[in-house]
Amino acid sequence: MLAQLRNSKGKILGALVITLTMGYFLLPLEAKEKLDTNQDESSAGASCNLWQGDPEFRQALIKHLQKRFFKKIGATDEQKEKIGALINSKIEANQSKRAELRKELESFADLVSNPGTDEQTIRDKAMVLRKLHQNLMDDRLETMLAVRAMLNDEQKAKLGTRLKALLNGELPPTLKNRLKNRISML
Repeated sequence: MLAQLRNSKGKILGALVITLTMGYFLLPLEAKEKLDTNQDESSAGASCNLWQGDPEFRQALIKHLQKRFFKKIGATDEQKEKIGALINSKIEANQSKRAELRKELESFADLVSNPGTDEQTIRDKAMVLRKLHQNLMDDRLETMLAVRAMLNDEQKAKLGTRLKALLNGELPPTLKNRLKNRISML
């Protein structure tokens, strides 16, 4: 019995690691960027930032997420082409905005860590950051609205259902079923 318990702990731990890893890839882009910019100092030198590092991996991940989205909404070939082109153009267009935001975040961190920096300077830099972030969020909203305009009513309903599930912290049904099956095998 003790051996079974030890064995199942390893399986549970393995399932948990896989779930957390998969969970990262299922996060919205905004949450990923937040995680990527909040890396602790021990990982500062490592290139674990997926969005800055390997461009081929980044492109493959974007393509994978697009395929999943298209499958979930049952997109037509024409929709896939139009939405894919729109998203790719927005990613390229916003790259400089993201780079500027990252540069300003690094500058902000320098200000915060410098004991000689006065509060007003930090507040001013925070306002700059807020404006840059708001510009990115506004562009994302416009992109989402443009994509939404390409969807039919049934697809909009599927998208709304998925967004509500994510807001309620629900796992996607396929991932939920896979985890359920794995746990039942323990």
